[in-house]
Amino acid sequence: MDKAIMLDLFLLQVIGVFYIYNRSKEEESQVLLKLFGYSILGAFSFAINSIKLPIGFIIFLLFFKPGENIKRKREAAFLGFAVFLISIAIPFFQKTVYEWPRVVELEDYHLDKISFEEEWKNVQEELGMGNYAVIDSFETAFDKEGELYSLDISLTEPVIDGFIYYHLQLDEEKT
Repeated sequence: MDKAIMLDLFLLQVIGVFYIYNRSKEEESQVLLKLFGYSILGAFSFAINSIKLPIGFIIFLLFFKPGENIKRKREAAFLGFAVFLISIAIPFFQKTVYEWPRVVELEDYHLDKISFEEEWKNVQEELGMGNYAVIDSFETAFDKEGELYSLDISLTEPVIDGFIYYHLQLDEEKT
């Protein structure tokens, strides 16, 4: 996840804890630190085979029974759990927004007729790529008659704030 997004989530959590603290009516020593602790515990996760589990929130529900400021401490733990859920949802939304299929038609599918230079220009034009894209991998397969039946290309294009990754494949229904 992007560092800016992580910083935003952290700031959201800090602001949320201060909001909960300001609404606290019961007096308790070091309640602000305790609220931060409950919030961090609620956001704590453990990953097993790329599946994130909200271990901290489960521990809170099973083992923590606060004596004072029960409502506020519970709110802080739920705030941490909300941050955990948001941190899981963000990669899904990023993938949905930034990764979407586009179609680039090939001029021809026969080995003798394909102009790789023309096809490359066509791909650059259709995808709006600059001149600095690098081919990471390029795999093709032709049948005995010279017809293209498999194409797999991975590209990386440097941009100001990182890289754009492209993955091009031949649509098997078109061949």
